[in-house]
Amino acid sequence: MQWYYNLKISAKLIIGFLVLAVIAAIVGGVALVNINNMSQEDVELYEENTMVSVMLLKLLCNFRE
Repeated sequence: MQWYYNLKISAKLIIGFLVLAVIAAIVGGVALVNINNMSQEDVELYEENTMVSVMLLKLLCNFRE
């Protein structure tokens, strides 16, 4: 750890910003994966639940006629 104390302030700042950039990239990647999963689950939710309700409504309307 002594090598870190011997660095200039500019080098320490660059290292700090690089570490923050790597952390931000990891968080962004995880967020993109989660958004993709949520999008797929949203499509499934629509197709399995909402479309069934629409079909039941059509069936009810046809039954009344």
